[in-house]
Amino acid sequence: MKPFKENIYKLFFFIGIVIFLYIFINYLYYFKKEGFITYGNYPCEVEHPLLYGDYPVKQKMKLSNLTSQSIYKYYPVYPSASDKINNIKNWATPNNGLCSPTELCDAYYDKINIIEDIINSPNPEWDSNRVNYYNNLDNNHLS
Repeated sequence: MKPFKENIYKLFFFIGIVIFLYIFINYLYYFKKEGFITYGNYPCEVEHPLLYGDYPVKQKMKLSNLTSQSIYKYYPVYPSASDKINNIKNWATPNNGLCSPTELCDAYYDKINIIEDIINSPNPEWDSNRVNYYNNLDNNHLS
């Protein structure tokens, strides 16, 4: 009878260790405190709007009177035969016509002047090797 009691004690001890390890591992992985990862500089990110520095901030920030009927004009729609696409690189305002709620559109930021990309014309001289649309002025790679 004595070996049976020793085995029961060993079994309970083993089960206790397994339960303790299970709780400890779950505590390490699931019950962590929040890390509060910071993205950016603390005072600036708290005191200014999200796009501060990219768009000028309005002096008096207030809700706008825009409605869904008035913000649709901001969304780019081009005819099917147009060369333009609605994948715009630089926006004049962060409002792209899909703002929700509409009262927040144009409430915080002023418009900026967009400088169009400068597209270089191809070199008219064709005496050097041509690479795609432009001439390759370095002919050393051929030798």
